[in-house]
Amino acid sequence: MRKLKRLRKMALVVGLIMLLLCLAFHSITPFETKETSPKNVAKTSKSLEMIRNVDRAVLESFFDEWKFGLKMLEKPSALNDQYRLSNLIMDAVVDSENSQLVDMSDRESIQGFVKSIKSYKFDPRLTFSLFYRKMSELGTNDKVGFSWQDWKKFDLTLSQDGHSEAGSHRISCQDIFEEEVLPQVDEIQQLGETSGLRKRNMFDPNSSGKVKVATIEDVCKDDKDSEGILGFTVKKIVTHCNAKSLQLQSAGFLMSGHTHPSSLFFLLDGKRHIHVDVKQAQKSNGMLQNGYLDSFVEMDSSMSFDATFDASKELGFLQSKINFTQPSLELQTTDFKDLPLTAFQLDEKAVQNKIATLTSRDRLTNSEQGYLNFLKNDAFLIQESTFKYFQETSNLLARPDIYQDNMDARFFSGYVTSKWDRMRTLNALIRGWLEFSSQINISSWISQESLRGHMYTGSQLPWSTLHDVHMPIKDLHYLAEKFNQTLVVQSATIGYGRYFIDIHPFISSREKGSGANVVDARFIDVDTGFFVNIKGLGLDGEVDVILQEMKTNPEPNTMDKNQRKMSVMARNGRHYQLSDLLPLRPSRFHGLPVHIPSRSLSLLQEEYELGPYFFGPKLNVHKQRVIPALNGWVELSTMKRIWGIKMTQTSHEMSRRQLHRFAQKLLDGFPDFYEDLVYWINSRKIFEHRLKEISLEFSDLEMDLKTRLLQELTAFPKELESPFADPFTFKLQEDRWYQTLDFLRIGMGSDYQRKLVHDILYSKINTLTEKDSFIFNGYLTSSDLVRHGAAIDGLSPDWSIPSVFKMNIETTTPLGNSGKIFIKDYMQY
Repeated sequence: MRKLKRLRKMALVVGLIMLLLCLAFHSITPFETKETSPKNVAKTSKSLEMIRNVDRAVLESFFDEWKFGLKMLEKPSALNDQYRLSNLIMDAVVDSENSQLVDMSDRESIQGFVKSIKSYKFDPRLTFSLFYRKMSELGTNDKVGFSWQDWKKFDLTLSQDGHSEAGSHRISCQDIFEEEVLPQVDEIQQLGETSGLRKRNMFDPNSSGKVKVATIEDVCKDDKDSEGILGFTVKKIVTHCNAKSLQLQSAGFLMSGHTHPSSLFFLLDGKRHIHVDVKQAQKSNGMLQNGYLDSFVEMDSSMSFDATFDASKELGFLQSKINFTQPSLELQTTDFKDLPLTAFQLDEKAVQNKIATLTSRDRLTNSEQGYLNFLKNDAFLIQESTFKYFQETSNLLARPDIYQDNMDARFFSGYVTSKWDRMRTLNALIRGWLEFSSQINISSWISQESLRGHMYTGSQLPWSTLHDVHMPIKDLHYLAEKFNQTLVVQSATIGYGRYFIDIHPFISSREKGSGANVVDARFIDVDTGFFVNIKGLGLDGEVDVILQEMKTNPEPNTMDKNQRKMSVMARNGRHYQLSDLLPLRPSRFHGLPVHIPSRSLSLLQEEYELGPYFFGPKLNVHKQRVIPALNGWVELSTMKRIWGIKMTQTSHEMSRRQLHRFAQKLLDGFPDFYEDLVYWINSRKIFEHRLKEISLEFSDLEMDLKTRLLQELTAFPKELESPFADPFTFKLQEDRWYQTLDFLRIGMGSDYQRKLVHDILYSKINTLTEKDSFIFNGYLTSSDLVRHGAAIDGLSPDWSIPSVFKMNIETTTPLGNSGKIFIKDYMQY
């Protein structure tokens, strides 16, 4: 038997070696000719790279960096597959009249081919590289060209499964819409949709409502002169359709010149940025039309077939050339922040003064001109009743689950059905907002569902589909004046995120109106349409009495007391007492500094009716529970499948040994859940930080000392790693991983991947459970937690925390199995 196994193993090895030799032989052959198809050369290059990566140790390192590295890699490696000129040539569509074979050794031949490119497959690494180079050449008042084709991937296929390749047929309005009499639902009309058009064959005959005749020309126009595969322009998006229709409508809408950014805001390293206006043009005015690509290739004397478009390198060059005058804002969000009453006031006189100021200027930025138009037209726009500015995907037909409703229709690129893809995108989105808002020095704080997620784990709730932030009305107006319709571009050393800021034109009014525009602004992920909801808070209409009292008795104590009595209001009619909001307290969310309301728990209790416990067996939210040893939320159904019903009841007390056994059971019997294990591991530092913060919040320390400790805790360490990698980079690495495994599976069998992942994660769990000096378990009131909470990284050693650190335990209520941390003991100012 042993001999048979050895022979079988030898046969597999010999077979794999023969396969690699054959592939290598066939792959090398095309390079013997000087002129050849660029696509064949590119495919050959990829095959040779895969051959070099078959070593198991390389694969283990690959997987470890992909799943647990979470940082952008600067140097080329098996994992860091850079964007090369060969990628561009392979995916480009060229002018057929000027099409020619490329001499890969001749620079002029390469330049000639690049000049003949009509369109190309979007890759942010190319866009970032070219724009970083362009930024280094700009003068003070120069503007840049823009086309959405350079900044977003469009899936221009007709079929639902995406099998109809773009290029074989120019898509027209008739491919998306069918003109017929369709029911007109009242609710749709109230959202500002004047057409009942839907995707062909998607009409629901059971719908009830008023019948209204609409023509295709109301929303879509065929355009034989349009560029690329799209043979139409979209005037207006109709969201009551299927996903493929909306995907094509969105592409047509953006490519038709709608939602054209006013400016680009490049986040750089070291808390710096570059803000530049965009040329306002209806037709495409992007990298190809402006010659950015031609110029890049011509300027590089070493440009060859294997030349890379290295965004990180170009960013470094850009930052070395610019003399920055912006102040460092590194410690800004780690301070407690009290806001003046004027931050929430914006009266008619202030609006008129702003109009006069802007009108008197010789030159306005694109955003400033748009803001001025807002203010001038405000008297008319304030009368809005049924028009809805922001359109979401909640009207889509046949949505696969409940997580598809909150995407901006203009940027919809298809359903995001993977929980991990959704969480990865939302993580990058809120981190992008926190970085941007910190750099422009505006006051904002997380609210609603985001604040609720922060309360438990310091991160989003795993079932969330958006983020929420609040800001004073004056900061909202500053955002509108300087940055409305700005495309925020993430630093290439962090990721390739692109986020669009959009603010509706009714922000001067705090009236709810029809309720269609209760969200003032959004910070939108360009790739998916997921967004951060932004709401401005202004003084409500019932503060005249208090203001009069403050004028009558201007003593400081009286003034402060009266100010705290006041409430501010969002456009949805929700009131907030200033005493619940201020002072804003520093914390961390998704690893980055953030502000939260001082009485955040009171606000959440009022809005969500929280139960009495933070953690423990009675915590059940959305059929999930926080398991401290696993660093976050776990679906109860998952726990019961892996751990059993009885063990699930005490899972909040999981010990080190139990954690090790639980991970073993998951890997051995439930390999489909290994992504959960990866997330629990990567979330550990953020959750640990939040638990330290909770232990301070519940302590009975003097308020001054507690405040100082919390501020220090937020400031150090300066950076907590993101629990997720950059979404674009992660997808590249994921594709590379599975391509390599598919290649190896031929010689190593279908179980190779499962066993490889099992062994890597098993080793990771062993390392964690052996090295960790502490596992969070129990009710968070154990002496272990108290002692561990004292060892807060970065705190000054002269603070004798162990002698004063003590949990605030409610002793009058029976503890049982309910958990010992009570919400009423939470820190309040």
